[in-house]
Amino acid sequence: EQQQSNLLRDGQSPTPNLNVEKKIRLVPPFREADVDTFFQLFERVADAHSWSDVERTLLLQCVLTGRAQFAYVALSVADLQVYNKVKTAVLKAYELVPEAYRFRFRNMRKIYEQTNVDFVRALTLQFTRWRRSENITTLDE
Repeated sequence: EQQQSNLLRDGQSPTPNLNVEKKIRLVPPFREADVDTFFQLFERVADAHSWSDVERTLLLQCVLTGRAQFAYVALSVADLQVYNKVKTAVLKAYELVPEAYRFRFRNMRKIYEQTNVDFVRALTLQFTRWRRSENITTLDE
């Protein structure tokens, strides 16, 4: 306890209680076919439980597969501590950059089996992903 109060007084935080076994159960399954949805679900869980960047990246490491795993391994040790850098590297591995989102949005077409409501929902989702990838938050932007 004395050591912890010294760390807090010096401006450093103690090592977080990672308890990976308990937290990994909360992480959604990673599917290469829908990386965007995985990150949305993962971030909702992480925000709800106030996970730090270190916890987030450690838990990501446990579930990533395929190209995402290769992107993760390619990062420097310092970058592995920053969740946004890990997320960006994984999204780039799947070519999910602003231009790809823009292309998907612009080229969406309603398919025969889709209802109008389903099409609008899918269109809105693609537009939101494009907007977020560009960090646009206001109408003027």
